[in-house]
Amino acid sequence: MLVDTVANSSDSVADVLNKAAEIGENAVEKGRESARVLADTGLDYIGDVSERVSSFVKRDPWVAIAGAFVVGYAVAHLFRQMK
Repeated sequence: MLVDTVANSSDSVADVLNKAAEIGENAVEKGRESARVLADTGLDYIGDVSERVSSFVKRDPWVAIAGAFVVGYAVAHLFRQMK
């Protein structure tokens, strides 16, 4: 009688652990899928921005050079102030 109770309890514990492992595996897979979707979205966005910047530089190279100079100067100024 006691042996049967212990055997049934261990089977129940094993079932609960298996179910918990399955839930964990499903959660990990959903997390991976979400990460893939976010990465794809980010890559699409970066590609779009890169295409727009490239188009702008081809269209107005002098404005792009001046903008790069201004941004570089501002960043250098900020870094000097941080010292």
